[in-house]
Amino acid sequence: MAAQKRGGYRMDMVHGPLAGKVLLFALPLMASSLLQLLFNAADVVVVGRCAGEAALAAVGSTSSLINLLVNLFVGFSVGTNVVVARDMGSGREEDVSKVASARIEVDLAGASSTLRKEFSYELLDSEGNVVPSGDIRISDKQIMVTAPIYAIKELPLTVKFKSSPGSREEDIRWELTETTISVAGEPASLENITEISLGEIDLSMILSNSEQRTLEIPIPAGCENVSGYATTTIDIQFKNMETRTFSVSNISAIGLSDVQHFSKVTNSVDVTLRGPAGELDEVTEDDIRIVVDLTEFGAGTVSVPAIVLVDGHDNLVGAIGPYAVTGKITS
Repeated sequence: MAAQKRGGYRMDMVHGPLAGKVLLFALPLMASSLLQLLFNAADVVVVGRCAGEAALAAVGSTSSLINLLVNLFVGFSVGTNVVVARDMGSGREEDVSKVASARIEVDLAGASSTLRKEFSYELLDSEGNVVPSGDIRISDKQIMVTAPIYAIKELPLTVKFKSSPGSREEDIRWELTETTISVAGEPASLENITEISLGEIDLSMILSNSEQRTLEIPIPAGCENVSGYATTTIDIQFKNMETRTFSVSNISAIGLSDVQHFSKVTNSVDVTLRGPAGELDEVTEDDIRIVVDLTEFGAGTVSVPAIVLVDGHDNLVGAIGPYAVTGKITS
């Protein structure tokens, strides 16, 4: 049964069949949820197309805060709905009509982790005044409130380097476009986190004397990125180093059993060395050896990763890049 009262539309959910009324009551809620989804989608499309990746990440980083606020007020409304629905069902509409909202006071002082606790509440009228609850039957005197407690911490970004002859950490200059990142999480989760490592870079795999790489920033478990960016760029420059290529035919194998024999298919490999110009001038092809470890290989034609060694240059000169040697193992 629906009736017109005081210029507003009312629906009687107490008397008569419920199925049609519940469906009609739910339609505006479904429509508002759909509009909210479209609103969020429009945000992502417009910002992603017009403002770039950093702005899009900034929009996404606010979702946790918005969800926290929405869920907090949804929790408050659930408590109010219980009270209102119970008294509406009992026919005490005049008393219930005074109630516009419920207020819960949550003390977060000294909280260091997510707070989950039952709190008492007050009923308020439309002007924010307390409504006496003596004449209103209340199903629950207290409401369970869950309030996540977040701290924000700025953490430095670090990079580890794998050094080798001719590609040592002391031979490079490097810098990051973003040197720190701010993350949010429970204080207990952040307490022991002092930095974020971007991983290890093998300097011998950098084939030129300068390189830029975009690195993903890993976020610790239980934390959220609130910086507005998810990557940083590293710029690596080798100082006073040159490269030179040699054709090397000194290839040997290790790791063969007593009954195995290795025949080379690759007779020479062009190897690029990096080092100071003066040291490279003194390197000859006789100083360079290629070694392949066949311990993990069985009979047949195989392509084996190669180790390049440069003798007599005090680790100042070394090979850059990956190398392989093809050969045949027989028994």
